[in-house]
Amino acid sequence: MSRILHGICSKQLGPSALIAGFTRELALHSIINRHVRWDPDQWKRSPGLLVEAMMVNMLTSRTPLYRVETFFESMDTEALFGPGVCTEDFNDDAIGRMLDRLHEVNLDHLYCSVVLAAWEKHQFDRSAFHGDTTRILLTGEYSGAMEDPLKITYGYNAQGIRGAKQFSVGAVVNREGIPIMGSIHDGNQSDNTWNTELLAHYPAMITALGQSDAVYIADSKLVTPKNLRKMRKKGIRFISRFPNTYQLTKDLIVWAEKNATWSEPVAWSTRKGASIYRTQEITARFMNHRYRFVIVRPSQLDERQVKRLEKEAQAEKHQLEQACHALAKRTFACETDAQEECRLFARKHRGRFYSVHLTVASETKVLRKPGRPKAGVVYPTETVYRVDAAVSSRDVAAWEKACHQASSFVLITSLKQRKVHDAHEVLRLYKEQNAVEMRFRFLKNPTMFDGVFLKKPESIKALGYLFLLALLIFSLLELRVRRAVAERNRPLHLRYRKNIEKPTGLLILDTLKTLTVIYIQETPGRWIRYLPDDVDSIRSARISWI
Repeated sequence: MSRILHGICSKQLGPSALIAGFTRELALHSIINRHVRWDPDQWKRSPGLLVEAMMVNMLTSRTPLYRVETFFESMDTEALFGPGVCTEDFNDDAIGRMLDRLHEVNLDHLYCSVVLAAWEKHQFDRSAFHGDTTRILLTGEYSGAMEDPLKITYGYNAQGIRGAKQFSVGAVVNREGIPIMGSIHDGNQSDNTWNTELLAHYPAMITALGQSDAVYIADSKLVTPKNLRKMRKKGIRFISRFPNTYQLTKDLIVWAEKNATWSEPVAWSTRKGASIYRTQEITARFMNHRYRFVIVRPSQLDERQVKRLEKEAQAEKHQLEQACHALAKRTFACETDAQEECRLFARKHRGRFYSVHLTVASETKVLRKPGRPKAGVVYPTETVYRVDAAVSSRDVAAWEKACHQASSFVLITSLKQRKVHDAHEVLRLYKEQNAVEMRFRFLKNPTMFDGVFLKKPESIKALGYLFLLALLIFSLLELRVRRAVAERNRPLHLRYRKNIEKPTGLLILDTLKTLTVIYIQETPGRWIRYLPDDVDSIRSARISWI
């Protein structure tokens, strides 16, 4: 016989309490309220509290804005946000008004204020920062009018998806993946323009963090005459990939091949089949100034470059075969003429990967008129010469050399102290560029940030900055757990995976996703919260570490 127990219930807590705790550590509530224009007499809940609620929603189980209120129905809102807070406080009207007011403020300045608060609490690494951009695709009709603060329009995206509108997100992260700067831009803004705008504010930000000599690392879009002048003027130390569009890139790679004084091989990954790198460096002039250039030769070939070379090789072979076929049809009156044609043909058709074999052969032709030959008549003859032309097999040595040259790349840097930043250190800092790429992968995770259910560009821009704030909190959560793992010198052990030395933020959130709290009513209006007995030691340890 079933019994109904009164005064007891359960709610799925998940990682929501931890996320709310992180927002309080950063004083996010008060920072937002200081920047945003609002009247306590007109607002039931402050914009700071609404932003905190959005952080919990985004990082726990993100829902469309019109369903945020429904999301919190299964949450203990009073425990998360304070006494008297209920689910109705997070209706779509309140969220929409908060986004409108957020758009009125300087969102870049607001974001930097939160980052400085995070630095005071977490003291993250500030020696080097990586910058890059990505695109967030949208569906729906957007006018893209000139007066719109954010132009949602067509543009290039790495996914190669055509016919989708987008806006761009730029971020600067440290070596631990903490985004110290972030911005939302038009969908068709180029990376060159973004870097130029960033360099205007970057020195002030790293100075505020107390690290004015931090190294800025970016991809080849950073290297433009305008950006190089600006970095020299502001004293910004940088590392970047030198663009392949400059002839100097090809010249430096050819020089390195001829010089052949490659360094000892070095690798930064213990994975099986990880690439090994060799380097050479040289100081050269570019745009009337001297820079250090590091030529890098990886052991693994660049698949895109190999495919490009394969197309070139096939086109070269086809052209040679056509030329050989045309030459074989020609006849020459004497052997000398045939030999001279062979010499000219070989000079004109020198292939990069293929060569031609040419041999002169004589042929006797009977000179008679067309028709049936007469019996007993001896016709005169003449000797002519033909050239037998054939395309050789691919030159293996030339092919391998071309593949290695195409897979090699060049880094440019303004770092002058070779004892502190030798060629291997410059390469290592550049290879850490995947720190920002991993954060963009999180932004594009459909389970976290799928769907922007907004119409107004102003609201979309404000929501984009909330995405960046959620990314900041996510990164700080990951950093704290990784530091705890390192301090205890004890890797994580999960039921389905063991020896995790660097747990990701997604893994941490997933571990806590099913965490449930039991509520027992002690007296009317007073509830006591308990963790159930079946909470495993793994999740308990994660909570204590965080």
